[in-house]
Amino acid sequence: MEKIKLPTWSIYLGVILFLITIGDLFGLINFHDVLGKGEAYDFVFVAFLGAWTIMMIKNKRIYNPISREEWKWLIPLLVLVTYCIIEGIILVVERRQGSIQTIFVLRELGYLLLILPMLSFAYDTKAILKLIMVYDAVGCLIYLLEMFIGPITRFHVDGKMEMGLYRFYSDNPMFAYFLCPLLIYSLANSIYFFSKKIDIILFILYLGTMTLRFSKMQLGGLLVAGCIAFLMCKGTQPLKVLKQIGILLAIVGTFIIILRLFFPNLFVFFYNGIIGLLNFTDLSTVRGQADIPNTMAFRTRTMILRWNFLKQQGRILLGMGPLHNDSTVYLDIYDEANQGIIASDIAYGTILIRYGIIGIIVFIGSIVTFAITMLKQKAFAAKSLGSYCIGILIAAICGHVYLCFQAMLKLAFLIGIVFNVIREEQTGNEYSSERKIERKI
Repeated sequence: MEKIKLPTWSIYLGVILFLITIGDLFGLINFHDVLGKGEAYDFVFVAFLGAWTIMMIKNKRIYNPISREEWKWLIPLLVLVTYCIIEGIILVVERRQGSIQTIFVLRELGYLLLILPMLSFAYDTKAILKLIMVYDAVGCLIYLLEMFIGPITRFHVDGKMEMGLYRFYSDNPMFAYFLCPLLIYSLANSIYFFSKKIDIILFILYLGTMTLRFSKMQLGGLLVAGCIAFLMCKGTQPLKVLKQIGILLAIVGTFIIILRLFFPNLFVFFYNGIIGLLNFTDLSTVRGQADIPNTMAFRTRTMILRWNFLKQQGRILLGMGPLHNDSTVYLDIYDEANQGIIASDIAYGTILIRYGIIGIIVFIGSIVTFAITMLKQKAFAAKSLGSYCIGILIAAICGHVYLCFQAMLKLAFLIGIVFNVIREEQTGNEYSSERKIERKI
């Protein structure tokens, strides 16, 4: 299939603009506040689609850049989009929300259309992956710096002071759940992006930054994604996987001992976090919305309050539909800042109120199914994308950004790159798991 050829600089510029806008320039500028209305990444998304459409018209042809096999891989995500669109149609037909507001919410799923230009334009996939790595590395360094000195700019994304360190909500590093598994595969097979030393430094930087965010669930998602890659990095044969399990257990045991002996406070922090995640005994005291104590864990209270609200409305299965964030739903009587929540800090809380129990099943089921398909591919980038999908599902328990807002935009961006990598591997070109392309120190 002939690809659309654009100047190399324009491809890099587009990718850089994409990375800048979805991460608010490492959290230094809140573009939403600067623009007044809308999100900056919406304009970049439209620009990508616009350039693709113009090139189609200019060439006087319209073709499908997605192969038949790739369409099969995307079926789970198409099911997800179809379900949410049907929910939106029902919402509008029942006149519970206007069509414009409903479309504005559903645009979050429309971001998957970015797959089309990403598969149509010709570019060096390995160079783009290296660009993402460098960008995320810069984001990590800025994040670590601001933990100690505070916000660099007055236009900074809203943050908070905690434990003496500055924390902000920008999603940095943005692609750690993809890049860490990818580096594990490459290092384990001596296929380097920059060099062995630099790749190791990048891996430590991503992992260390995520650790210092002090978010147990986000770190947990990254560790699961990394563990999947580690177990499969030498092959999927049972004996090789068992050997990797043994090595992994030894690494984990050593890490726990070191943490316990030399960093006892950090050990207690993570230990209490794990116990807290597994402790659901307080749920037995819940009889209704008014009985939910203010001291209950925020994520637990968020889900219970939504469950009770949907139960009262008779919409537990299907939810309320893709309600706009401006809609007022009086849920949390114990939290002044979160009384009328649609988009909560917990992705599953938002999905539950909008799409119900069936919606959560569809979201998780579609992404897991797609992840399994990617994990079965030979290309390291595809396996890493599968790990990325599992990682974001875990991180979404405590992070809205991992499944909502620009989440599908990032997923589509990676899918486009990874599908191109798979094509290159099938033709024996570029970055392949079967050919060891080394850059030795």
